[in-house]
Amino acid sequence: MKKGLALLLCAALSIGLFSCGKGKEEKAPERTYELAMITISESRSIDDGDCVQSAWEGLKAFAEEEEITYKYYEPVKDTDTARRKQIDRAAGAGASVIVCAGTPFEKVVGEAQQDYPELTFILAGAVPKDENGETNIGSNCVSIGFRESEAGFLAGFAAVSEGFRHLGFMGESRQDSIKNYGYGFLQGCSAAAEARGTYVSVHYRYGQQTDSAAVVQKYAENWFGEGTEVIFACGDTVVDSAAVEADIAGGRVIASAPPKRAVQNILAYVEPVYTDSVREQLAAVYTDGFEGGRILTPGASDDAWQLCMKEAQFSYFRQEDCEAVYRQLQDGQLKPASADKAKSAAGLVKELELWNIELIL
Repeated sequence: MKKGLALLLCAALSIGLFSCGKGKEEKAPERTYELAMITISESRSIDDGDCVQSAWEGLKAFAEEEEITYKYYEPVKDTDTARRKQIDRAAGAGASVIVCAGTPFEKVVGEAQQDYPELTFILAGAVPKDENGETNIGSNCVSIGFRESEAGFLAGFAAVSEGFRHLGFMGESRQDSIKNYGYGFLQGCSAAAEARGTYVSVHYRYGQQTDSAAVVQKYAENWFGEGTEVIFACGDTVVDSAAVEADIAGGRVIASAPPKRAVQNILAYVEPVYTDSVREQLAAVYTDGFEGGRILTPGASDDAWQLCMKEAQFSYFRQEDCEAVYRQLQDGQLKPASADKAKSAAGLVKELELWNIELIL
């Protein structure tokens, strides 16, 4: 009898253990999200005050209006591998559209758009690149930029209007978006100088891939030491290094993006606004009007950027002065030339007869 009870007990325990094991295997399916935003890193997430935040706000607004599921994914590290891992994760969680923002995604999206041809990619503030650094935009991807030459124009006009006569331009590279900033800056400086019947000098330099932060800072040190009063710094590494040196030397900087650290001598910064453009592209996806393989460059007429005056440190260039120039850019009275106008800054000065600028290369 005892033996029979023991056998029955063992059988019951076996069934119970089997049932428990089976329950562990049956996990609830992970929730799916149709729209995904991949941030640059944990430190540059949806509240970075720059391109990631405005792109996220566009995605969020569209998703909530249309009642579509959405989520953002944060890479643990600030690396291409970590960013690609989050794209894979979003794709695995059911995303049909993936939005990214910023130059750290150039090669990541350039690769992912090919690996996931069934998905749609929207890249704000950058252009997809292949492994050789060449532009490579797939038919399932669109790149959203803005007219940097307009922003550069307003930066130059503001600097000279503020009273500066010895200026500098530092670009992170020779890519067209950086050239657009520089060409616009020269035209804005010239326009403001002409309005005031004066001349200005502009140190002008594009960086190299091998430039370290110390190299960039040394150039800024030399320029400030030679009398440069304000530098228009374009590109993350250039902004940071020029701003650090400005604090040391007592110079000034206008930045092409919000600074990533607390600095004292940032006169103002350019703020790209991708909110509306991202919403428009998402709407196009859901109405079968999406056209991939393109670089979009909305401008002032689309409210695609602004010279952020709320934190500006100008003494003489006022909010109303900024708005007056911005309106002329919006309605087309001012049309700054961009990188396709000339091969070099010297060529642009000659082509446009910017006679009141002394260009120092």
